[in-house]
Amino acid sequence: MGAGPNPANGGYELSRASSVAMVTALRTAILGFAAALLFMTTQLSQVATVPVIMAGTVANLVAIAAVIVGVRRHRPSARLPWFLLAAGLAANMTGASIFYASSYPLIGSALLTCTP
Repeated sequence: MGAGPNPANGGYELSRASSVAMVTALRTAILGFAAALLFMTTQLSQVATVPVIMAGTVANLVAIAAVIVGVRRHRPSARLPWFLLAAGLAANMTGASIFYASSYPLIGSALLTCTP
C-alpha cells in the first residue's frame, strides 16, 4: 500500500522510502547533536584536545553534507540559498579569521534570499 491517509487506523501511512528517509534524518540529527554536545561540554571546560577538535569538525562536516545531499535529493527551485548556507558553514568550520568572518554574511544572504 502506498503513502497516504489510512482511515482504518485513523492515521497517516508512510511509504517505505519516506520511512527510510525519516530514520536517516533522525540518525543524522542524533549524530550531529552528540558531536555538538561533546564539543560544547569540552569547550566549557576549556579542554582543546584532538578528540574535541575532531568532534567539532565532524559536526560541521555532517551539517555541510546534509545541506548538499538535501539539495541534490529534493531539488528545490531556489538552490542558491542552500549553497550559500553550505558555503557559510564551510567558512565557519575553517576557523581562520577572514573565512570565519565571511561565514556570517554568507549565512545571512542565504536567509535573505530564501524568503519570499
